[in-house]
Amino acid sequence: DNDYEKHYLFVEGYECCNKFFPTSSNCPYETDAQHGYYWESYNERRPNSEALPTILNETYYPDLGSDTCIKGEDYPDWMIKDDVYKRLYLYKDGGDCCEFWFGHGAKDDCLSKIFTSAPVVTTDFTNTTAVLLAMWYPVIEDRKCMNDGKTPDFMLNDGFAKWYLFNTEQECCGTFDCSGS
Repeated sequence: DNDYEKHYLFVEGYECCNKFFPTSSNCPYETDAQHGYYWESYNERRPNSEALPTILNETYYPDLGSDTCIKGEDYPDWMIKDDVYKRLYLYKDGGDCCEFWFGHGAKDDCLSKIFTSAPVVTTDFTNTTAVLLAMWYPVIEDRKCMNDGKTPDFMLNDGFAKWYLFNTEQECCGTFDCSGS
């Protein structure tokens, strides 16, 4: 502890101005009273270099196939593989997700297409096939998505389920062309 704070932190703005900016005419620049800690007002717009403190169903992640971000917690496992991936793919705010992944010019379009995915329900169940059959799957040749329980067998396999089965019709159509439905 070197007591540096007594040289650089001031209770009143004019004290700082007098010491470090005595010739400046617009010091202090900000005159609004500060409430709480200075970083609290910027807490919502944390840079991506910081990991999210918690991941809730208020998380946004990019869906590159549909040029939008999805609000939910059913993002692919690899997006939370480590802190670097979390910072890159998971966002607290849909606008930040849209702007980073699709650019400032496409932000409004992205925001207009954001949708909430179905919550991921984790329960103890033994019939995994029944759960998978209740999910949405693409009927590629008909350009539509369905959840009629007639999912093609290959889509039920572990290697394919994550690419072909979805919690909502919007997610399925966002990934596959649904112009035929």
